[in-house]
Amino acid sequence: MRVYLRWKGPALDITLRDPRGVLHGAESAGSAEGVEYVELGFAEFAGYAIDDALTGAWTVTLSSSDAHTSPSQYGVYAEWPDTDVRLRGEVGGQWVPVGATVTITDTVQGPAETQASALSGDVYAPSGARQALTFERVTAPAGGAARYVAKYVPREAGYHSVLLTALGTHAGRAFERGARVSVTVRGEGARIVGVEAPIGSGVTGSGLVAPVDLAVAAAGEYLLTLSLAEEGRDERLIVAHPVRLAEGSPRVEVPLSGLALRSGAWYWLRQAMLTDIAGAGVLVDETAPGAGWRFYYD
Repeated sequence: MRVYLRWKGPALDITLRDPRGVLHGAESAGSAEGVEYVELGFAEFAGYAIDDALTGAWTVTLSSSDAHTSPSQYGVYAEWPDTDVRLRGEVGGQWVPVGATVTITDTVQGPAETQASALSGDVYAPSGARQALTFERVTAPAGGAARYVAKYVPREAGYHSVLLTALGTHAGRAFERGARVSVTVRGEGARIVGVEAPIGSGVTGSGLVAPVDLAVAAAGEYLLTLSLAEEGRDERLIVAHPVRLAEGSPRVEVPLSGLALRSGAWYWLRQAMLTDIAGAGVLVDETAPGAGWRFYYD
């Protein structure tokens, strides 16, 4: 189940009370199993995504701070598993570079009599900058479904929130639907130049490290993640190594001592990833999946 709130004016708070009487709010959503809450104050948006929602009556309560003296206009969208008319958004690509053209595809789906009359969308960059999208229909309604596309070119790294609205008619009645997707844009602060085979020895893994060469344009806090796999096995062994990087071309030695390596086995480097963890954890670089060295652990 999804419940979205959009408002214009002073900020609003939204809470949900489930059929058991349990209250879900911004403070508790993160700790409640199967309940995800997101709030974008600069975009005047808040919403819940709930897995395996309980059957029965849910109560939505809106409130505002006593300090606010002017009214707010608002709209609440609710969608549950058997909703007849749905709005779905899809982003073409994950962790795209800054300046790349991103295709955003939206589908309005419902019974044969569903007619979508308008689709709009706004993108909010990490800085809070807003850009309106222009959608074009690419397929005529078929079985109640219509697809639209828009182009977006991100100018900064991070998570770009796309808020969508569809208007139309269904069974002679007007409908309005809302949806949210994200465009993820990789950072430009550093790059992985190369990852060399591990050096060091010891059956327990003591002293075993994997040297990683980097090119750093922006100093900061980063996370180097290496993914290894024993030859002939699909299970991945993951090591995550936080590191503070200065500008330049440093070599970072990632310790492998915490991995459960098996003596007498061959291991492959499956992937290396570099993430900027100063803020929301923005991917800045990664090696191609499956490409890497092979070493024998004795």
